[in-house]
Amino acid sequence: MRRSRLSHVLFSATAVLAASGVGSAATGSWGVGPLTPVGPDAAWAYLSQASVTGDGPYAEEVALTVDGGRSWADRTPPGLGAGTMRRSVAQVAAVSTKDAWVSEGGLVDDSPKDLMATRDGGRHWVALGRLPSPYCSLQFLSATVGWCTVSLEAMDVDSVIIYHSTDGGRHWQLESRSPTLQAPGTAGSLPSACDKLVSFSTPSVGWAASVCAGGTSPLYETTDAGRSWARCRVGPLPAGYHLSGGLPAVWATEVGSGGRLGAVGMSVEGPGQSLVYRT
Repeated sequence: MRRSRLSHVLFSATAVLAASGVGSAATGSWGVGPLTPVGPDAAWAYLSQASVTGDGPYAEEVALTVDGGRSWADRTPPGLGAGTMRRSVAQVAAVSTKDAWVSEGGLVDDSPKDLMATRDGGRHWVALGRLPSPYCSLQFLSATVGWCTVSLEAMDVDSVIIYHSTDGGRHWQLESRSPTLQAPGTAGSLPSACDKLVSFSTPSVGWAASVCAGGTSPLYETTDAGRSWARCRVGPLPAGYHLSGGLPAVWATEVGSGGRLGAVGMSVEGPGQSLVYRT
């Protein structure tokens, strides 16, 4: 799969950030956010550094490596770089060394988030407009196709809202919304019970791995870009693996896929056993 070298890139990145000059304008320790690998030796990274006094603006950068982490280029969008409660980087997404997105906005709950994109590796950024939710978890498969997945948890209910873009994030269409105590969901939406880990493998196929409090957590699939979901048939736990004391077996990762192959990790609580299911 394309992310098979993530651990290698992560190790390289954290080992060389100080030596490469990323963040050299400030002093102190830099925090490295989740990396986004876009090839065997390429990755985007988000870096942040708390201020010495603990308040006021703090340094942050969006950086790109194309040589396995040995050197990094500062690709921070204009107007960012000094994070505040009113405006800071919220998320970085990318599909190549050229095509990437950054969402930004206030740090307070419900603060709107705006999206910008680059098509030349961060040398120029274009504002795309406001995201449909402040809580978007972004995933893009190409320069045009992407999703905003929102999980709203309240009183043991995890309502999942899925928005879909086919023009690189300029416009978003609501595909599905789980039911809540206040409103019914859309036809074919994911159930509200249990937390969900949602990922997409093609412009039409996606997966939702559930994390439930008891029993074996279900797995769902969509074949229409997130509009409708069906529960997958999952084989039983193999011999030697068992649930005990009412503890659950939960999907521990998002589904990873490449072509016709897919894999997802499961954790059997209690005995502390781990499995990998594949399709």
